[in-house]
Amino acid sequence: MNIPFSILKQIAAKVEKPEFSKLIQPVNQAGSDLPLFKTGYKLCRHDIKDLEKCQADNINLAFTINFLTELNSIDPEQYRLPYAVKNYYEFDKMQEMTAEINKTSGRKRTVFHCGELYKNAEEGNYNIQLAWNEEITAEKWNSLKRTIPRTSRIAYRFNEYKIIILVDLRPAGDDYIKRFYKNSDLVTTLVNRKKGSNIRISPDFNRLTDVVTVEDPSRLLAVYQESCARLVIVGDALSEIYQKALAEVKRYDRYARFMLAVNIDQAKIDYFLSQIKLNYHRNNW
Repeated sequence: MNIPFSILKQIAAKVEKPEFSKLIQPVNQAGSDLPLFKTGYKLCRHDIKDLEKCQADNINLAFTINFLTELNSIDPEQYRLPYAVKNYYEFDKMQEMTAEINKTSGRKRTVFHCGELYKNAEEGNYNIQLAWNEEITAEKWNSLKRTIPRTSRIAYRFNEYKIIILVDLRPAGDDYIKRFYKNSDLVTTLVNRKKGSNIRISPDFNRLTDVVTVEDPSRLLAVYQESCARLVIVGDALSEIYQKALAEVKRYDRYARFMLAVNIDQAKIDYFLSQIKLNYHRNNW
């Protein structure tokens, strides 16, 4: 993983014993071809000062899930945690199913690799077979899978991960204020999750960046396509206007996920979040 040095500095400043991994490329001394740190060296917190003297913009480190967790704590949008991890055969079966689903939907579902797979890593060569954040389409997987060891475990996330909140906020009708507060309650519930809540929508879902609001139902399909949202939550009574907007999305993607949330009981927020989680992970095929 090619990591900006500035990110490593932030981790070292934040964490007393950071889970840095091994170098997969040497780091040379400033203005020299002589390595200060060789390939395979496991970085420690006290190495940051020496690395700074090397004036390197990026440091190439081997992937580990612990290191990814450290990166995620600094930049959760850039370094998303995996949705799940599958063994070789489970991943192969999922790709076959995804290819069939994509034949019958306008939404083309795919996955991104949340790790790095190396060839001969045990020998210190670190030849990358699957790179960090590399898109793995069904076609690409079929061309690569013969070279991937059958013992591999593949961490991945889907290309769809955002949540759309749909409430008509066009200034019309006597209930505009009511609709405004419904929208605000939904956004607040998802983004400012209450303290002590154990409900996590998904490991790869970033509540601060992955909530999208649609205030004009006629824009729903366009936003659904642009954001590649995973779930649409309708925060209002299901009027004809909403039904028409949802039908447009359904014609585009027959497997779209919808949820109706007319009233939120503030005393049962955890239950409400658990229902969002259930719908977020539901597969309609």
